[in-house]
Amino acid sequence: MNGSNENNSAVQSAGDDPVLTALLRHTYAAPADASYWAGFEQRVMAQVQDTQLLQSAYAAPADATYWSGLEQRVLARVRDQAPWWAVLPEWRAAGMIAAAAALFLVGAATVREQQRDAISRERAAMAAEARVFDASIEPVNLAISPSSRGANGRSSTPERYIDLIRP
Repeated sequence: MNGSNENNSAVQSAGDDPVLTALLRHTYAAPADASYWAGFEQRVMAQVQDTQLLQSAYAAPADATYWSGLEQRVLARVRDQAPWWAVLPEWRAAGMIAAAAALFLVGAATVREQQRDAISRERAAMAAEARVFDASIEPVNLAISPSSRGANGRSSTPERYIDLIRP
């Protein structure tokens, strides 16, 4: 990619936007306070010394015998330790208590669920009994025909107030 802006007229070169240039120069200007520069070198050197101290404190040992000794200590510790399953007898009582608590909770949840099922079955049976349909009984027709007339000859139905064409 070349450095010229011939092909892209929208690209501006440095200094083309005076407002942006002034803002950047103000934002990134060096501090004018002389006290800042007076202590700057001491602060940098202190950080460099702290870094060197940390590096020397946490550096790996250069001696090869350290690494072989470390390996021997780790392997001896592993050999001296009991296998992981040796801790199971120590946890036997706690495991039994946890298992009993889990069984109690599962049992209580099962009993509660059975109670809910029984209640819903009873309600369904009561609802089915309440909706018994007897086909031998004739339904009562409560609808009023629009042709029914009152004593004055006018319809007694509420539709007469809506239908103003009929008397």
